[in-house]
Amino acid sequence: MPIAMGESEVIAAAREKTQDFTAAVTLVLMTKLVAADARIAAAEAKVRPERIAAFLRLLDLDGIDVDEKGEVDAKTLKRIIEGGVKDYPEFLAPADKPAGQSGGDMNGRPPQGKPK
Repeated sequence: MPIAMGESEVIAAAREKTQDFTAAVTLVLMTKLVAADARIAAAEAKVRPERIAAFLRLLDLDGIDVDEKGEVDAKTLKRIIEGGVKDYPEFLAPADKPAGQSGGDMNGRPPQGKPK
């Protein structure tokens, strides 16, 4: 047989549920903030754009704090991204290749190894 709750018990239960909901929403938002900053940091670290999601799945981003102002711990994030780049260099975009010879450099000759 259920026991009826008094008004103060109902208020306390509602307050607890509200706090639980607020904590859950805060956690989701903090996770999204870290993920967004991590995508930006990975792009700045020259991870290939089409591989950023896969790259980030390899990293442990759980230790990155978000302060009460919503600022992500940039130092920790940078350290984790740099570690990932070192551990998984295959995700990096190819380095810029040096420019080839121009026509002026070749004095009208065809490039070496290519027929005219």
